[in-house]
Amino acid sequence: MGVFIFVVILIGLTVWLSMREPYDTLEITLVFLLMGGIGIVPVGGLTGGLMPTYSVGSRDGYVTKLSRKGIVFKTYEGELQVGTGNMAALQEPFSYSIADPELTQPLSNYASNGTRIRLRYREYLIPNWREGSSRHIVTSVEVLPSG
Repeated sequence: MGVFIFVVILIGLTVWLSMREPYDTLEITLVFLLMGGIGIVPVGGLTGGLMPTYSVGSRDGYVTKLSRKGIVFKTYEGELQVGTGNMAALQEPFSYSIADPELTQPLSNYASNGTRIRLRYREYLIPNWREGSSRHIVTSVEVLPSG
């Protein structure tokens, strides 16, 4: 919504300047700065800097993979096998990232024990490179009762 208002203001300013003669250097500079701002907003959004949370949810299953990845920003990435019994083999694993390092130790223990857990996560349309390569960022972990 903010970007839409920004574009409308920019178009109005451009029309107003085009109706005036002679052009003032300050006015032209202002238009170019605003046009540069339009380029900054999408770039920030593509990197996840300005993206709001798309959805919040939870998945139940078994941790099958947990690894630390990244060149500059090290994050933990993992997979959760969703489903039970014969259905588990048919479903694709749920990929997630962990931004909070305190959640990795319990997940590592649950992976080695084969404990069924519930991951609560935030989902973004575009991955946030600072928090991981997955669109799903884990916010909390809880152990499910066996049986």
